[in-house]
Amino acid sequence: SSYVADSKLGRRGTIQVACALVIIGAIVQCLSTQLSCALVSHDQLHDFACALDCRYIGRFVAGLGIGLSSALTPVFISEISPASHRGMMVTFNQISMTGGIAIAFWVGWAVQDFKHGWQWAIAGQVVPAAVLMLSLLLLPRSPRWLVKRGDMQRVRCHN
Repeated sequence: SSYVADSKLGRRGTIQVACALVIIGAIVQCLSTQLSCALVSHDQLHDFACALDCRYIGRFVAGLGIGLSSALTPVFISEISPASHRGMMVTFNQISMTGGIAIAFWVGWAVQDFKHGWQWAIAGQVVPAAVLMLSLLLLPRSPRWLVKRGDMQRVRCHN
């Protein structure tokens, strides 16, 4: 992930791409039954298998985004945070991720008996991904990335 994050996008841009992967993966998972219906088939078993394949593909794509953002977000936070707050900010990130897992569990439990409840639970991952993607636009670029780009003026403004 370091090579990807040090690319033209930087850590901030790479995290935004990770958020886009989560959103795309969630959409593919939620629409898996409709996507399988778009495939020409007259066999109900084949339709089920296609829907399952779409769910697996969507889960894989979303998993790539989650993994990428989970690896890069603490690094990005540590790079843009003042030294006096760095540990607190990275710890808050980890606590937030753990809290998000707990919330996802309870949402899944709450909608388990609803028709298409699983789709609502999967669609819920779009919300934090979209919030993170948009809120990153408000944050500065990483000073490390700016130095690699030779943009010393913006690094001085950052401090």
